[in-house]
Amino acid sequence: MSRKFRERAGKVVAAECTLCSDAEGRAVLRPLADFQRDSKDPLGIQSRCRNCRRGAARTRNGRIRRMLHDARWNAARVGRQCVIAYEDIDRAFGDRCAVTGLPFDMGVTVVGGRLMNHNAPSLDRRDATRGYVAGNIQVVLSWVNQAKGRGTQRQFKRRLRLGAVGQTRHIERWQRPPQGTALRSIIG
Repeated sequence: MSRKFRERAGKVVAAECTLCSDAEGRAVLRPLADFQRDSKDPLGIQSRCRNCRRGAARTRNGRIRRMLHDARWNAARVGRQCVIAYEDIDRAFGDRCAVTGLPFDMGVTVVGGRLMNHNAPSLDRRDATRGYVAGNIQVVLSWVNQAKGRGTQRQFKRRLRLGAVGQTRHIERWQRPPQGTALRSIIG
């Protein structure tokens, strides 16, 4: 399927987003500044505009697809096994964090030019020494995954009990538990 585009003086200045449409369902041409670059595309840009890509990150389906992509990329980078499928993450994905029981926030916040949300769902390996395999994954809050690091769930809860989670060097301010989080409910 070829996308529509608009040229001015021999240069592409606007292109069609594959998801955007107007009230009648017609495709909308957007300026090139609304797209990220993609060397594999004939026009040299992504097929979806930035707003549509951000919107996909707010849906359950979009988050699961992103977690699967990130798991495969991380596993290949460090030489670990990744044999999970979309359905495995979908089964593990509840409406609350598997460790803390706190609800997920599907919103997206831009901090320093990066999309971040400390209460967003994040794919975690229960046993960090094993790869991404069915039965070894759980969906937790992003700050929990960052704080847990390569440790076990038991080690994480012990660190929480000792108050060391917010004081470790590699945990930045946005990764700490949100204000008002009842730590007693997390550590049991």
